[in-house]
Amino acid sequence: MKLELHRVEQDASVLPGRENRRTRGTLFLDGDLECHILEDEVRIDKPGTPQDEGAKIKTRTAIPAGTYQIVMILSPKYGRIMPRLVNVPGFDGILIHSGHDEKDTWGCLLTGQGFDKEGDIQGGTSRPAFSALFSKLERAWKAGESITITITNDFLSAV
Repeated sequence: MKLELHRVEQDASVLPGRENRRTRGTLFLDGDLECHILEDEVRIDKPGTPQDEGAKIKTRTAIPAGTYQIVMILSPKYGRIMPRLVNVPGFDGILIHSGHDEKDTWGCLLTGQGFDKEGDIQGGTSRPAFSALFSKLERAWKAGESITITITNDFLSAV
């Protein structure tokens, strides 16, 4: 199973009352639109060189673009099996889960069916989006399929 996360937009600056910039993207599963994703900001130390993503700031930055294996593993935080990205440089414990805004991410990927006018996950859509994605990931995992996610910073190409 192949997931593709296309990061399509990032806040230009930290908005008043926010902890950091947010990054919005679209998640495809085997080529089909699955849901939308909200993450922390993608930090670039050297603008103009998208491949040089900045150093990790715990709970405040998004993971580097790239391809990662996803495993289904018991999460101590959630007390249940959750999809976890492994071998992410500078990061540990990166999950895909539900949530609403950058305060819920902690570097993880939040699912939703859309974004509200503030740029957060649209109310009431995160858990259903996660549940639908989780059931597909769980089915693939139980069938012994490899699950990968490729993340691209498409919004940087548009600049």
